[in-house]
Amino acid sequence: MRGVILTIVYESTQSQGQIEKHLNCIKERLVKHFETLKVPVKKRGVLKSVQKLQSEEEEKIAAIEAGLVELQDAIGTSGGRSKGLR
Repeated sequence: MRGVILTIVYESTQSQGQIEKHLNCIKERLVKHFETLKVPVKKRGVLKSVQKLQSEEEEKIAAIEAGLVELQDAIGTSGGRSKGLR
């Protein structure tokens, strides 16, 4: 009985290894295919606008982070004043 169980477990691990190899092969082929795809001329303008939007969003994030730092500094300095008054 123990030998049968070990055989079944061994065969299942072997098949899982083969499945993983096949999936990795398919993934590599898919990545290579995507790398060779050409973007249609009509779609290139959309990509440029996406890059512009991304840079605008990054600028907004930087401004928000700067404002957050200022608020934290203001809270830190006002917190010290209120402790001194008590």
